[in-house]
Amino acid sequence: MIFSINSNGNKRHEEILKKRLSERLDAEFSDGGLLIDLSTDLSTEKAESFIIEEKDGGFYIKASDSLGLFYGIGKLLHSGKWDSDTFSPIPTKGVMSPDCSFRATYVARHFYNFYDVAPMDEIERYLEDLLLWGQNTVILTLSTAGAKSYDDPLFKKAYEKIGEISAVSKALGLKIGVLMGNCLFTDIPEEIRALPPVQIRYRGDLGNKICPSKKGGMEYLKNHWKRQFEGLSHLDYIITWPYDEGGCGCSECTPWGSNKFCDITKELYTLAKEYFPNVKIGMSTWVFDFPESEGEYEGLFRRLDDDMAFVSFLMTDSHHDFPKYPLEHSCPRPIINFPEISMWSLYPWGGLGANPLPKRFQRIWDSSKHILNGGLPYSEGIYEDISKVQCLGYYWSKDKSYREILAEYINYEYSSNVTDDCLELMEIIEENHTLISKCQGPVKVDRTRELAESINSRLPERAKKSWRWRILYIRAILDYKRYSSYLSIENPKPSDINYLIKNTGEILKDDAEAQSMFSELIGYYHALPHNGRNGWTLPPLGQTYFSD
Repeated sequence: MIFSINSNGNKRHEEILKKRLSERLDAEFSDGGLLIDLSTDLSTEKAESFIIEEKDGGFYIKASDSLGLFYGIGKLLHSGKWDSDTFSPIPTKGVMSPDCSFRATYVARHFYNFYDVAPMDEIERYLEDLLLWGQNTVILTLSTAGAKSYDDPLFKKAYEKIGEISAVSKALGLKIGVLMGNCLFTDIPEEIRALPPVQIRYRGDLGNKICPSKKGGMEYLKNHWKRQFEGLSHLDYIITWPYDEGGCGCSECTPWGSNKFCDITKELYTLAKEYFPNVKIGMSTWVFDFPESEGEYEGLFRRLDDDMAFVSFLMTDSHHDFPKYPLEHSCPRPIINFPEISMWSLYPWGGLGANPLPKRFQRIWDSSKHILNGGLPYSEGIYEDISKVQCLGYYWSKDKSYREILAEYINYEYSSNVTDDCLELMEIIEENHTLISKCQGPVKVDRTRELAESINSRLPERAKKSWRWRILYIRAILDYKRYSSYLSIENPKPSDINYLIKNTGEILKDDAEAQSMFSELIGYYHALPHNGRNGWTLPPLGQTYFSD
């Protein structure tokens, strides 16, 4: 198919558009083809907006700015009709503008996950994809987890990767931020170490945290932040992080969320302004008021009015339902959410393939969207791609349903001919996932395999071989295999189900197809043999895969 792209000087946009068209079609680019005109001359008061108009057989994407033009290109690609050798764009019904201004992904680069070990060309490509789905911000972690000091090769490698991801993000026009708190290296002085926070199981405790109430603690933190800032070239956002990892349980710091957490945020802001004068500060309230009687939300809301006018927004969410306090009390700042799309009730997290949870995120979104201005899904890699797109769809259009959002995803990544079956497959995977995590049944394993095989037989070759389909297909087949083991147990006890969940690799060690699928996932994730925490995110390819 022949296309005539008029970039009007928007060269990066033209480059990405041509690349995406060429991946799906035998595309040629010359005069006389289907005209796609790219421009940023749309007059509108709202930033990041666009319209797609059809005129004289051509299509004109007009945007308010560079990001809006990327979103217009994304809409053109995602909503158009794809056949084996043709592409038919669809115009929009008027100007499209985002409902929420903060639309991000938290790129959790640590513990040998995808963002930690994948080559930068793949990470850059993935960031481009998320950009086309409406993302405008990338938040990174300056994680020191596992490293002894600034001289530790583990930290040096991590800092280099953060710089590379930041540079790629900035080149695309994305805003950049980091999460920061009081969790540092393993070699911090014993005399200023923090005490574990209350409810360690939910709040996390690597043990490498500074107590700002102890003599020298705050100065140690400030010197650490200063050194980190000196290695960064640009920041739009800093989000201070309270727990997992972070916090202190000593009597002078407690309740952390409305006490010393606020104090270190003030100190960090003052220091950050010296390096990044226009930086905006957000505060996370992750696992606040757990238990509910601590009064962290109440105290923080009061301090936001009293002595923390510099805080621009809060980031609020939890392991389970959306926290009650912000829903029941007026917050003095805008709020974004923090969907846990990576780990919820699944082990190993990404080791079985895709993990769609569309109904869960729809329910939580519906309960809280009226107070939200966007969000920041927690991502460990590419296996939660479906959930990222679902969340970005909500941030762009608050009242869209997951079925509308994911139908467009399926149209673009798989085929419009399998939309209903793909949605059913995702829904059943979620249903099985939820039941098995609660040691309940029955699970619909036969239907997952039936749907996966049927969809696979109808996909175009491009989609059939794509990693996005393969990780969903693999999840369906592996669920069939491991849940069949569950169904074979007569009167199963919770301990039986727990063994099934935790020991999928052992159960399927003699299944050649399953082992091949684990290996395929390892290739997509660029996983490296190692020991330690990343066993939670890797395919369980036998015990010999991990070093001692």
